[in-house]
Amino acid sequence: MNLIHLRKCFNAFVGVAVCLTACVNSVSDEEAETLFQEGSVPIAFSGKVSRATSTRVADKALELGDKIGLMAMLSGTPVSGQRYINNLLLNTAAENALVPERVVYYPEGDDAKLDFVAYYPYRSEGVPDGSSVMTVSVKEDQSSKENWNQSDFLIATKTKVSASTNSVTLTFKHKLAKLKVELVPETPEGIDDLLSSNPSLSACGFYTQATYDLATEQFSNLSKEGNVIQSSGTWKKSSGKLVGKELIVVPQEIVPNEQYLMLELNGRLYTCQLENAVLNSNSQRVITVRVKEAKENRLPGLVGEVQDWTEGTVQVEESTTDYQLTAVQTSTLSFAESNIYHLVHGGAVVAEVCKEYLRLPGQNLDEQAIVVYPVKDGKADLMQGKVLELLGVTDPLHGGQIQWNTETKSVNYIPGTSAPIRTFYLDGSGKVVFEKPSDVLTVHMNSYMLQDIRGTEVGYYGVVKIGTQYWMQDDLFTTCYTDGTQLVQRNAISNEPGYYQEENGTEIFYNGPLLQQGEMAPIGWRIPKVSDWNELLEYVGSVSALKAGAWTNENGGENQPVTSVTNRSFFNVYPVGMFVTQFLGKTSHVAFWSLNDAGTDVAENTLFLVGYSDEPFFQPTYHKEIKGYKSLSIRCLRK
Repeated sequence: MNLIHLRKCFNAFVGVAVCLTACVNSVSDEEAETLFQEGSVPIAFSGKVSRATSTRVADKALELGDKIGLMAMLSGTPVSGQRYINNLLLNTAAENALVPERVVYYPEGDDAKLDFVAYYPYRSEGVPDGSSVMTVSVKEDQSSKENWNQSDFLIATKTKVSASTNSVTLTFKHKLAKLKVELVPETPEGIDDLLSSNPSLSACGFYTQATYDLATEQFSNLSKEGNVIQSSGTWKKSSGKLVGKELIVVPQEIVPNEQYLMLELNGRLYTCQLENAVLNSNSQRVITVRVKEAKENRLPGLVGEVQDWTEGTVQVEESTTDYQLTAVQTSTLSFAESNIYHLVHGGAVVAEVCKEYLRLPGQNLDEQAIVVYPVKDGKADLMQGKVLELLGVTDPLHGGQIQWNTETKSVNYIPGTSAPIRTFYLDGSGKVVFEKPSDVLTVHMNSYMLQDIRGTEVGYYGVVKIGTQYWMQDDLFTTCYTDGTQLVQRNAISNEPGYYQEENGTEIFYNGPLLQQGEMAPIGWRIPKVSDWNELLEYVGSVSALKAGAWTNENGGENQPVTSVTNRSFFNVYPVGMFVTQFLGKTSHVAFWSLNDAGTDVAENTLFLVGYSDEPFFQPTYHKEIKGYKSLSIRCLRK
């Protein structure tokens, strides 16, 4: 898992662009505009887990893969009112650290304060607009760690928070109830037999769903009376008892003869009748069951003490170098991390600035350029591109328009007649203009990075636009499937799924069986088909436009020169080699996996590039002599 740190993988404290809505309640629109515009101070969540808690899996307050939802309102505004931040997703990417899907900013103005509400587990629908009520349910099968975590429900609140570089600490409280079960054997000597029988435990007749009001902090509308058929945990001996099994339930009253436990012991089912008790929010009840195998299939259950669930403090640290501006100065953009910048206003991406290769032979255009596209509903409007600057061109040909038709795969270019345009604005409608309008938008700029979270690995990749395609600018570098399942490293050619890595190398190569067994592309991206490569090659015109770095002509013959390397497309293909019978071709070869036309399996042939030719080669991926798949690089494009 440390491999990911060799490439563009950062600590999980790094954030990316944010989705927030600047909303105001109980003030006029004019007041809202002057007092509560989005400011320039990013909101950071930081701290530590103050102490371990036994109320979640693995004795941790949060686990890798947990997802949290975050809302914020201007102080005094209820959750049912307008929200400044609405259902922001926070990913747990490493122990005690969360990665927000986007960066958020405090509102402008010294008097602007925020009230935060966070909840776990995250749900995409969040809390409906105009409501403070959400539906909460527990899993009926809580035997797996995932289902146990998804059955938990935690809330954290923090009020009257002013803009500050200090972090916001969120303290989460459990809102459901928990049953901890103890089994007491008939005799002390019988505890080992009881342990070896590994009794299964279920809770029957309990409500599994309710609604929770964030405003009143109360549950209501109990429903879905059913059974929690499997409990979490493992039995272990403690002070003459078996302990370790737990169940999470919705807060409710235990009514004798209506709710009971079911115990399966040595193939027999026993019902354990319970005493009357109230299961309150954020509490756990210990239920002691005296176990005696007999013809009578009823066991007595004693409902014992009430305990609070241990509280943990969860922190998230987030850093940013973003700034707020009205005039966008393209000369300040380095494009070092990615060839695309996103402009964000009010939490939404409103435009993207691309450093891209414009090659249109029929329209006498073959230049690298800076182009800006407006963004609507999260998608760039490629029909409205404005060419701000043709890089390296001194003639007054800048300021043109470019229109990409993604359906017909056609493009229309209207040349400009101005000097390079290095300053532009966005007006109130999101239109790109070159004179400052009266309704100019204030924006933040962020490098558009592909964030790839896989268990404990967090990878970041630059993105490049080539024609109408959006590609990763680096080869995939991960030791996990998309779902976080660990991959197996191989040292020799194998027909078993696996990856290969040159000793002390910084590249990873993947074999065919690995691609056939699981998903490798980051979420929202895919492994290209042969037709995708052909579209790319047709657009750039030559392999040299894809190549970067120092290439040699190994295996090309003494009279074969090294072809030109221009990387005009910014695609960044380096000669990293491949695994066939062994590792070979470093500095002279590279090959990328392709899928078949249906996208269901690896293609029979895939793209190979070599240093001694400017022609692409589509060669077999399966090596017939050694009867095994080659191990190649992966480069993905956006869906």
